[in-house]
Order: sequence, then C-alpha cells, then structure tokens
Amino acid sequence: MVSQGETLWGLASKYLSNPYLWPLIHEANRTIVEDPHWIYPGERLRIPGLPPAPTAVPREMKAAEPPAEPAPEAAPARSRFYTQTVVEVAPRSAGPTLLRADGGALPAVSVYEFNAAPWLADRETLGTIGRLLRVVSPGSDAAREGGSVHPFDRVYIEYTTANRPALGTEILLADLGRKFGNWVVVEPGAIAEVSALGGTIMTATITRLFGRVTEGALALPLEPAPAGIGEEPRPVEGGPDGILIGFRSEQGLYGTTAQAFIDLGRAQGLEVGDELIAYLPARGDDERAQVLPEPVARLKVIKVTDRSSTTRVMQVAHAVLEPGLPVRLVRKMP
Repeated sequence: MVSQGETLWGLASKYLSNPYLWPLIHEANRTIVEDPHWIYPGERLRIPGLPPAPTAVPREMKAAEPPAEPAPEAAPARSRFYTQTVVEVAPRSAGPTLLRADGGALPAVSVYEFNAAPWLADRETLGTIGRLLRVVSPGSDAAREGGSVHPFDRVYIEYTTANRPALGTEILLADLGRKFGNWVVVEPGAIAEVSALGGTIMTATITRLFGRVTEGALALPLEPAPAGIGEEPRPVEGGPDGILIGFRSEQGLYGTTAQAFIDLGRAQGLEVGDELIAYLPARGDDERAQVLPEPVARLKVIKVTDRSSTTRVMQVAHAVLEPGLPVRLVRKMP
C-alpha cells in the first residue's frame, strides 16, 4: 500500500535496489498507475521480481559484502521476503522489508542508466538547442496543462540557439539542478526524436522518460552511449586520485545507488564503467601509529565529461561517505 510522499523512483530504490528500475513497477501496475509521476496514498501496488545480477560482488571490498541470508524455508520467522514472485508493497510504518535475493547492487552500467544519469556542466558550454514549449498531442493539453510529458507525446521545442538537429535525431530534454561552484547539475528527463523542423520551432516525439519534464525544459544534444558499456573493468595500480565533489541530492546517510560527482574525467583517462574507491587517507598521531588508507565505498562511473564524472555508489564499507573524501581509480575498462 502506498504511503504519503512515496514515488515509483523511491519504491524502486527501496525494493529493487536501483531507482532506475521504476519502469518495472509501472509496467506491473498499469491498471492502477496511469501517470508514472503520480501515485497516491492507499493504492496497492505490486513489485515485480528481478533477473539475477549480471556479475558477482567484487572481492576487493570484503567489509561491504552483505551477510549470507538463509533460505526462506529455513527461517520462516524472519521478517524478510525474496523477490522470486510478485509481492505487495507494505506501508513504511508496518509490515516486512523487501530485499534483493542476492543482497547486492547491480554492477554493470546499462544504456538506460547512462542516458538517465545527471552530470556536472558549465552552463555556457551546454550546447543548448532550445526549450520545451508545450505538448501538442491531441486532447492532452487541457488535461495536463503545466504537468509532465508522457511517453509518445508530441511536443513543440522552441529554438534558442543556431543549433539545428536533423530529422530523426534523438535529443535530450533536461533541467538544471544543484550548483557546485562553477558547475551546475544537468538532470535528464526524457529522450525525444525530432519529427519535423520549422522556422522557429521543431516537433519531437517522446521516446523514453526518466523523470518529470515540464514546459521550459532544455533541449540538448544526446550523447551516444559508449561501446562496451556492459563489460567488466580490470584491476589497475597507480590510478589517478581525485576528490568526491558532492551528491546528486543531499541525504543524512549515503548508501548504495546514491549518485556522486568526482573531479576526475576524460582528461584523467576515466570512462564509463571504470571503478574507484572513496577512502579515508592514512592518518596517525605519530610515526608509530600510522593507519593505512581505509576504503569507505566503491563507485562505478556512469557518465563522464572532460573534467568530472558521475558515479553510482556500488558498495559502502563505512558510515563516513561524504563530500570531500579522496577517491582513486582501481579498476579500468578494457
């Protein structure tokens, strides 16, 4: 049963360990949820099961490995259920907590996650094409005035620069979020395919939706997903060091699936799929009490720019995961 303030994004993060899997919940509840951006208290939703994780949990961070869970039949009294079948979502204040069957995060980067990942950008160099003017799908304007677009909606995009995409080109609709110094967070909302070009506006069709997209959203070039995006990286020594700049959203405690920005990018050789550790540096009161660097979390790169990268937290081994921690490249894509 849905509780006040819950969203499909939050339910996917809580029950499927990955907020980007919210479309799975939407597909399983289409008879109840008409608009994926709006679910209401009291609705009874169903959570679909997950396929097996594509790879095993890396060995390097033993402290973060989840404890082995007994089979459900061996411990019927435990207040945990496994996603082998469809189950109902219970209110937060009561009922069991749903856990992934393997207990771990999904290590591979999907094209969906790459496209939906936010990134840090200099606003002056975004390469903006235009702005979302309005939805033009028949019969939709009055019902959703000021609301978000839906998949397969046709939209008008007003040119704000001299950039002109070709017919059939896919573009990204995004908003600007938090600021980190001279950087601003670009928040992808949807992908649209250009279907018609006019003198001052173009028409496009929404082909994929990541979040809420309203009038005024920026239209940007869509970066193609890199080849080999799902491959596994290999251990490296002497990788570049950087700093964890901050997180996509502020939280009291950061855990797996949180998205963090670091100050390493293409200029330092990073690419999508690379893995880093955030760590506590060596410390001690005197030479006899030196402590080796202590791993705090493992991060996977899901988006790269020239001077920064967006990462997903894969594993956490310490409660002090926070902005300002040093990070180091430890696994590199082949």
